[in-house]
Amino acid sequence: MKRIWRFLWGRRAQGGPVSSGSSGGNELRPEGRDELCREATTSDLSPVQPLVKQCDSKCQDRDDRHSPGAWPVDPWEQESNGESAPGQAKEVSASSTPHGAGAAGATLLSPTWWSADELAAYLESVFPKLQADEEATEEIKSFGGEKLRKAERKTSGLEKQVDNLKETLSEKTLALEMRERELNQAQNQANELAQLQSENLLLRQQLEDMKNKTAQEQMRTVAQLQGELADAFRKLLTAEGSLKACTRQRDYLKQENSVLQEDLDKAKAKLCELSAQLELESEISLQLKARNQELRELAALLPHRLATPEEGHATTALYGEEWEQRAPEADGEMHGLTPRLQTQAAAQARREEIKTTDTSWKEPLMQTIRVLKRDLERAWSMQEETARQLAEIKSSK
Repeated sequence: MKRIWRFLWGRRAQGGPVSSGSSGGNELRPEGRDELCREATTSDLSPVQPLVKQCDSKCQDRDDRHSPGAWPVDPWEQESNGESAPGQAKEVSASSTPHGAGAAGATLLSPTWWSADELAAYLESVFPKLQADEEATEEIKSFGGEKLRKAERKTSGLEKQVDNLKETLSEKTLALEMRERELNQAQNQANELAQLQSENLLLRQQLEDMKNKTAQEQMRTVAQLQGELADAFRKLLTAEGSLKACTRQRDYLKQENSVLQEDLDKAKAKLCELSAQLELESEISLQLKARNQELRELAALLPHRLATPEEGHATTALYGEEWEQRAPEADGEMHGLTPRLQTQAAAQARREEIKTTDTSWKEPLMQTIRVLKRDLERAWSMQEETARQLAEIKSSK
């Protein structure tokens, strides 16, 4: 409905469809009706089917259509006033069927149709009520959705109950299977016990037979058993002696273990002392590295300080004093280092080498500065001479 309304309102805003030659009104051409039919078939026309059919009935007489009393009556107003046109209830009921949209599309394809202005005015008058109906439909949908959610929650609860029942059934099934297995085991044990009893009875019978038949053999067997018992007693004495020896060896090993534990504790204490000493030496090494870095930075800044001849001698003297002041300190700290930090001594030697190198390249640098000063003075003199010649030429003109 909204799409048809937007379509008609857009056509009206653009000046309306072109009128045919026979009719004097703003009647839709066939191509306009085709567009409207396409809009009608692609949208839900069930709320406006009574209006469309009423429009078809009103379009039978074109003269009456232009009269003020020929405007179609809103079916919702008729329902509110208690009036209804004959056959309208059937049309409304037909609009609620699933084939309502197809009937409306067929009506729009009919050759008789209202003009765009009349249909736009009529739709403008009934659009608020249709919008209210759509809102009511949305409320009904939301109410149905709430019922559906309640039903889904109830269904989920029932599914959970079913799952719980399944779990209970599976647990009971497992318990029953366990009971059956226990029963089978008990039956097997009873069978084994009966078999053992029968074997025991058979053995007793054989023993009685042997006692009755061979008493001498029994005496020999007793003597043999006594000999074996004596052997076992001797073995027991030997085992007791071995046990005593093992006990003495265990005590000796315990003493050695205690001694080794004491040595280990001493070694750990010594290791802690060495670690502390190593940390102290590492701190001293870091301090020396930082001081070495400062000296390197001063050495790197020295060429820039010597760029101006006036500051060269003062800067050189200042850096020389700094070198002389810091060199004894570095030497004293270097002599106190352990053999692990002999690399710092190499760094000190490198600093001494840098100092000697500084004195070696200082003199060529000063010579270069003097040459540059002479070139600068020569350039200034040439510029003054050129300016004087230009002034003479201007005065001569």
